[in-house]
Amino acid sequence: MATATTPKRPPNRFPSSPAVESVRSTWIQDWLSHLVFALLLGVAVLTLIFVPLRTVSFQARNALAVPNDFDPWLTQFFQSQGLAVESHSEWSLLRQLRSGANFIITTETTANVAKVAEPNASFLPLYPKSVVLASKNPQVASVNNLRDLLQGKEKVYLDQGVARLELLSALALTTTPGSEGGQTFSSQQASRLLQKLHSRGRLETGSSPEELKRALAHGYFCLTTDNRSVASSPSRKLHYAKFPTVTFMEGLWSRHPAHPSTDFRLLPPPTNLLDPASYPSLSPSFQKAINATPIDNLGQFKQFTWEQSLSNDTFGASWEWKNTNEAYQIGAFIALLCLLSFWAGWRFWTTISPYVRRAVLLQAEILSLWILARIIKHSLPGVYERYAWYYYYVPIYSTLTILFLVIAHSSRRLPPTYRSLRTFIVALGTVLMLMVFTNDFHHLLLRFGWGESRVDYEYGPGYYFYYLSVLILFVSILYVALWSFKGNRTRLLAALGVLFAFAVTYSLAYTFRVPLVRATENVQIYCIFFLLAWELLFFIGLIPQNRGYTRFFKKSTLPMEIVDRNWKPRYVTSTPPLPG
Repeated sequence: MATATTPKRPPNRFPSSPAVESVRSTWIQDWLSHLVFALLLGVAVLTLIFVPLRTVSFQARNALAVPNDFDPWLTQFFQSQGLAVESHSEWSLLRQLRSGANFIITTETTANVAKVAEPNASFLPLYPKSVVLASKNPQVASVNNLRDLLQGKEKVYLDQGVARLELLSALALTTTPGSEGGQTFSSQQASRLLQKLHSRGRLETGSSPEELKRALAHGYFCLTTDNRSVASSPSRKLHYAKFPTVTFMEGLWSRHPAHPSTDFRLLPPPTNLLDPASYPSLSPSFQKAINATPIDNLGQFKQFTWEQSLSNDTFGASWEWKNTNEAYQIGAFIALLCLLSFWAGWRFWTTISPYVRRAVLLQAEILSLWILARIIKHSLPGVYERYAWYYYYVPIYSTLTILFLVIAHSSRRLPPTYRSLRTFIVALGTVLMLMVFTNDFHHLLLRFGWGESRVDYEYGPGYYFYYLSVLILFVSILYVALWSFKGNRTRLLAALGVLFAFAVTYSLAYTFRVPLVRATENVQIYCIFFLLAWELLFFIGLIPQNRGYTRFFKKSTLPMEIVDRNWKPRYVTSTPPLPG
């Protein structure tokens, strides 16, 4: 007699999450994608935590970091001692002090401040340099204080080839005659002076020696250093203002490793290596004639540096200088990475389509790399710094492209021109990325010194073409979404309209350098904006998700259930299922 046997059920390959489409090879691919993202995110978090706190440091033992306009004779001298001389921007040099080259050209004032973190470091003086107001116009000699500078009509040229803190220290300086340590520095005083000059149309800026030479030829009052002024014009043709200014001792800062046996000590350059005519401040009489004194109130100067670092006060062609103290930004970026991690994991398990899952992880990876590029770009030497900067233009277009493809993939019907539109968007993105990463050769995107990373820059026609392309891509997203969306189109238009209005308003304000907007951290703003864009698309149903099944099952009158891997019901409708 045959006995009735219960048919053996096949093993349930569904994962324990509500996402019910991930089976067999797709399930494996999803987990591998999730693992890769987790590893990349872990590397990002470790980098952001350890590098700024100097738990991990990248030190090049035989590398010398120098300013972009460092003396060629000194360059050859240090190269003859076996050092690799690397040119850096102003902000990159500051970061090199924290973690980077073992030898750095900086000022004695900065070196003293750096001793807090590097107590064993040493400083080798090379030459003094003074911040001067120079001109071929003899009227500059009558400027004895900053009020005289405001009362004149001559244009003032700011040489941004000089470190910002050095220039502003002269404008922020107030002295008490006959008092030791009587120097005070006010960042507000310097900012107000520059704003008044700018509002009166008397402020000009530049960074290259050629621009300084042209400014001197036009009779501008040029705020620069003595050695840069005589390099652009013979000293006998120059006149100098006599308002109180500062002298900095430029020298070589050496980071001594913990083990003296591995230390690499340099010989000082010979005293006759530098031409006194090229370095006027070598003469004490010159310093006295221009009323220049070394900084004798280091504590007050530290406070000025801190205030200026936290300030995004702006002037010149760019009307902005970059922030040097990033303690607060570091914490904000780490928090943003944690948010990205949570969002990626949550959306990975609450989306229905494996295609959308991978798009979510790709989105999180692109934004994580953007955060890394923002943090480390100034710590990178030369060309790497610029390419980290150029990466800024990747996330905006690529994110909108991902959203375009995800919306199309999630749609039940597509416009007849979709394939051509998709090809156009991908081709346009390829052209844009080529333009961005070849900017060193054509400067169509950003215009600054050829092959140099400068603080001061201007937007080229490629910049506006890029954002025009972004606008075209957004219109394409709206077109595909409206064509395929079967719900309430008013809600769709309202959601996308809010996104579009914010993005356009913020981008235009940032491009035209509105101070309040320029003071924000644009990477953080854009990352949060893109996450909100994803969530709005999920919320209005343009991208499907598996959240809400519990409520659906409770209200449904159809006999359905979802089981786990052990075939135990997890979600059951109000109507019991039919007997098997």
